[in-house]
Order: sequence, then C-alpha cells, then structure tokens
Amino acid sequence: MRAHLPEILELGRVRDTGIFPDHGADGRFIVQGPCGCALQVTSATEAGWEHVSVNTDQSRSPNWQEMCFVKDLFWDEEECVMQLHPPLSQYVKTHPYCLHLWKPLHEEIPVPPTILVGVPGFETGQALALIAKLGEHNLTFAEETIAMLQISQVMGEEGCSWETAYQRWKESLPREVA
Repeated sequence: MRAHLPEILELGRVRDTGIFPDHGADGRFIVQGPCGCALQVTSATEAGWEHVSVNTDQSRSPNWQEMCFVKDLFWDEEECVMQLHPPLSQYVKTHPYCLHLWKPLHEEIPVPPTILVGVPGFETGQALALIAKLGEHNLTFAEETIAMLQISQVMGEEGCSWETAYQRWKESLPREVA
C-alpha cells in the first residue's frame, strides 16, 4: 500500500471508530466514487495481507470502474492486486454488496502473459478487425497469436497502422499460405 495516502482518502477518513488508527493506510473511509455514489472503504494490513473492502451507498456491488478507482487510491498503478473467487467451502459473505482487493505482503502475484488477454497496442475495434482478417488464413490459435505479435511489432517499429502492418505481414507469407 502507499506509504502516504492521497488527500481524498484522508479527507474521507472516519475518525474515532475505536477500531482503526487516525493515520496510516489502515482505516475506514467514505469517498465520492467516479460513478456518482459514495464508496465506503475499509483497509487493513494483517496476517501477511494488504486488504481493502469496498461497498457503495446503494443496493449494489461496486463496479469495475469504482474498484479501479479504489485500487489506485491505495496502491501504485504498477502494483498488482487481486479480487478472489474462493472455493465455495471458504466463501464468506458478511455484506451482500461488498467486494475486496487483496495483495500478499511477501510474494508477487503471478499474472498470465498479456497476449492471453489481447495484443498490446491494439484497441478493441482494431483487434477485432485484425482477427477477422487473420481468420481468412485458417490459422491455429497459436499461429494467430504469433501473427498478431508480429503485426504489433511492425506497428511499433514503423509507426504504421494495423492495416499497413497486416499487409506487410501478409506479403511475408509463402504464396500457398497467403
């Protein structure tokens, strides 16, 4: 967690709870969220974990934008934190609309390669259009992934559009594949 919390959190700190200190990263906070509702946030570091729980002032769970907002209040943009879906036998639901962010103190969180999510440098529409074009070549998933990486690399090296990079990639193929 951040050594110094942003002013928005300190201004929203609930003091004199008798449970949390009036300073530091641990505490209870009420802040205006990015979607127009108040977010009730509790943070604590204990048992080897940094933990932040978030709920709204409405009868719904926090959405993705609100959870990202809270994540950025407590952690640096390059720190990886997670939400968990535990086994049913370990499920605890004290509050029906509360979500949690977790970060272990003594180990890195493993993350899958970004290529399994999408190709860096492509916006959604571009990626979908490129996938449609690559579909014309009857490639396997692995071949399509490699092609997208190669095209992304050409875009970065030449500063060209995905369409131009795709044409260059297509021209590099053997005739029977293209």
